[in-house]
Formats: sequence, C-alpha cells, structure tokens
Amino acid sequence: MASTGPGAQERYYARLTKGMVVQVRETAKMGKGLFATEDIKAETVILREQPVANMQHLTNRKKFRACAHCLRPLGPLEEAMNKLVIALDLLPSSSISSNCSASISPGSLPLVDELLPHPLPLPLPCAHADDGCDIEFCSESCRSVSWAMHHSLLCIGAAAAEGNIAKQVALKQLCDEVLEETNEAFYMAAQILAYVVSRYRAMKRPDLDRARLPISLLHSRPWWEVVCPAESDDDDEYGHEYEYEFDREAFEAAHRADVERLAPMLWAIVADSDPALAPLFTVDTLAHVMGMFEMNSVSMLVVSPVHTYLEQMRQLPASEQLRISAAGGPVLAALAGAMDQLGNEDVEGLGVFAVHANTNHSCVPNVESAKDPEDPDGLVVLITLRDIAAGEQLFVSVRLCLHLSSLRTRSPAQ
Repeated sequence: MASTGPGAQERYYARLTKGMVVQVRETAKMGKGLFATEDIKAETVILREQPVANMQHLTNRKKFRACAHCLRPLGPLEEAMNKLVIALDLLPSSSISSNCSASISPGSLPLVDELLPHPLPLPLPCAHADDGCDIEFCSESCRSVSWAMHHSLLCIGAAAAEGNIAKQVALKQLCDEVLEETNEAFYMAAQILAYVVSRYRAMKRPDLDRARLPISLLHSRPWWEVVCPAESDDDDEYGHEYEYEFDREAFEAAHRADVERLAPMLWAIVADSDPALAPLFTVDTLAHVMGMFEMNSVSMLVVSPVHTYLEQMRQLPASEQLRISAAGGPVLAALAGAMDQLGNEDVEGLGVFAVHANTNHSCVPNVESAKDPEDPDGLVVLITLRDIAAGEQLFVSVRLCLHLSSLRTRSPAQ
C-alpha cells in the first residue's frame, strides 16, 4: 500500500474527528490508537460514526428493508411484517400478496408511533430508480452522502441513464455473479475503491496517495492471509484439529484467482479504466483492500421494529391488544406466535468505520461498542465503561462483540 507525505495522516484524522472528544494518534507499541481529548464520565457516548463502506447482509435483505447507508429500518411497519412473515416461512407467500386479504394494509395497525421508539421512514429510492437501481434510503441526507462517497460510481441506474451498456453489464455481473455466489467482501471492496476514486476526482489538485488514505492507514494484509492465517492450518479457532489436511497453496491460488478476475472488472466499473487510477486496481492492492475489510469491519445492527412493536403490544391493556390483533389478522398472529424466533431477527450488516477502526483491544477495556435497542440506525457507537481521563487511550474488549443492551420495558406513553 502506498505511503503518504509528512503530516497527511494527522490532517486526515483531524478532519474526521473534528468536534469529537476523541483523536487518533500513534502509540509507542500498538500502531495507531484512539485517545480521549478531555475528561469523560462513565456511560457516555463518545463516538457515533458513519461508515466508509457498508452493506446489509444478503440473507437479511430478504427479511428487512433498510437504508443502504445507515441501515435504518424502512416502513411502513405493515409492509415490514408482510415481508418478514414470508421470509421466515410463517405463512405461505401466496397468501400475503398485495391482492390478498391476509396481508396487512399500510396504515391499518393502530398505535405504531406510540409503540416504536422512532418513526419508520418510508423508502426514499435512488434518483435513478426509474433507470433500474433498487437501492433505497431513509432520508435525503443518507442518499446524498452515499452518492457522494461511492454510489454514483456503482449505480446501475446511472449507468443506464448514461447509455453505458458495458458498465451496466459489469455491474450486473458484480452484483449477481460475484456478490451472490462468492463473497460479500467483493462488493465492500468495490465501495471502498469507489470512495477513493470519488475523493481523487473531487480534489482540486488530484493526488492518488492522499485520496487513498482511507485504505492505506488501516491495518491490512492480503485477503487470503486474513481469512485463513497460517496459524490456522491445522487447528480451528477453538484449537480443534481439522479432520483433513489443509492445502494452503490451493486455498491461496483459488482466492488469488478470484481477485485477479475482480480487479479489471472493478477498474472498468469504478474508474472507467483510467490509467491514472490503475495502481488502485492491481491484484496486490485489491487483495489488501479486501483484507482490510475483513480485519476492520464491524457489525451494524438495528433491533427489528416488528419485534419491538409486538413486545410493546404485550404491555397494553387487553382491549388494546385485541384491537391490534384484529387489525393485524393472520400475519400479526403468525409473528406474535414466533416471538422467540423474532428475538433473533434484527436488521444486520457490516461496515468499515475510519475512526472506530483505530480502537485497540485490551483484556481490561474502558469503552464498549454497544447498541441500545432504541438506536434508530446501525451507525457504530462507542460508550465509556468508566470515567476516562483526558489523554487516556481507549480500548475495547479483546473479543469485540457488538451486543444489544437488554431491551428496556417502556411504557407506550413514553
């Protein structure tokens, strides 16, 4: 990965953390780290960061509609219920079509605003939805940010509007063949490289080294070394021996072949095969970008609004529960009868976060990456576990696990 000039790293992170109570700086032994810039009390949210690149898991898309940028669940709630009951095979899809009485009509459920901590925004389609793009957002803000960062270069609708048939075909191949049949990391790599290209093209004096700071400053190794490090040749992560002999050379060759196939495709899609941007799309660079994603990505998670609504419904008087049940019909009844299963079904994805990625790990953490069940979106959050002194380095647990705090019982009136 390319090096950068003196002070470039400091300026880059200073812009990212402007107005925050944290800063990124070098440590004596651990590379970069995240530090507090002032005294901070325990249980304080000190970081709430938007992703550089992210995606909702493919399997999760079948269950929930969510914003392509922040993963906020999209409404209306009734349609979310219709979608989820089919995805979980609780009712046959033939009985939940828009023309069937079994489905819940939008606007028919009572007390939605009262029982949910936040309103569910209606889907805001990409500006090129009529040209074939099916990406949706929760707000104009998320749509604009995503467009500026990477979506403008990855939008199949925009390619259609421009009459760029070759790019349309390549994007469809990326989404259908590579993404669904191989690895989600490929599409994340496309987003990250599109972000770098967007930065490069927005510069008054284009500088590729400065443009690629988002990827050159994060920890990285070649993709095949990250997904199967050398120490795992004979044992899995729990120390159990494999029952077969692992062929590392064949494993690396297969993964390298995937990257070799992807590199020219992404160069054409993201950079229009611009020779000035060719260094971003070498096999080595792409392998490191994908390895960077594997090493630095964290979970994005939002509690299911369907589960929240049904859970809060249980706290209502019997008369109100009956009113909701009558309005929800077979769909609501099927979901209410599967609450244990619904408790494990949330909006989920992965994201790379430029500031959060510099948080080192410790057996004695002083911050945690935790999501409150009332958080409206999937942005990464850091919360202090104790009082923090100015200048103190921030650490998360060695086994970082993005978890939900216990779902608090709220009065519907709150």
